Parts: sequence; structure tokens; C-alpha cells
Amino acid sequence: MALVIEHYVGSTATSGSATAIMRHVVEEIRDRLAITDELPTNPGELQRSFPNWLYRAEHEATSLGMPILIVLDAVNQLNDEGQRLAWLPKKFPAGIALVLS
Repeated sequence: MALVIEHYVGSTATSGSATAIMRHVVEEIRDRLAITDELPTNPGELQRSFPNWLYRAEHEATSLGMPILIVLDAVNQLNDEGQRLAWLPKKFPAGIALVLS
């Protein structure tokens, strides 16, 4: 069974930023893989640590035989900075598939 993380930009008042997406993805990783490390509260720290969270998730999920799928819907509703996708890591872990729409 795969670990599927979905985020719908604009579905709530607080879901429409790159920071909100990263926070939601990391919260899902923490909850679903029982990781107790604290989530960074500062947006800059969150963005810097985001790739590490993804690699940690891949490691934990791989040990469970579980692929990861991250689906980010309506990224066109992000602000200009968010739409540039510079907040996404340049390289994703091999065990994580990313779908943007």
C-alpha cells in the first residue's frame, strides 16, 4: 500500500502558499510515519529542511515497503513566487513520486 499525500491549493484560507504546502506535507509525513521530530516553525527553516524531510520519509517508507505519492493540485493558484516552484527540491528521492496539476 502506498503513502499518498494530497494538498489542494485554495481549498481553505490557509492552504494557498508554498509554506502551507510544505507544512502540510511534513505534517503528513510525521503523522503517517510516526516521526516525532519537531516541525520547523520559521518558513525559511521549513524550506531549508523540506528536502531532508522528504529523504527521511523515503527511508522510513522504504523500510516498510511503501512507495510515496505526493499530489499537489491547483499550483496555478499559488502566488507568483510559489508558482516558480523554487521551494521544491531540485532532486526528489527516488522512492517519492510527485504529481503537480
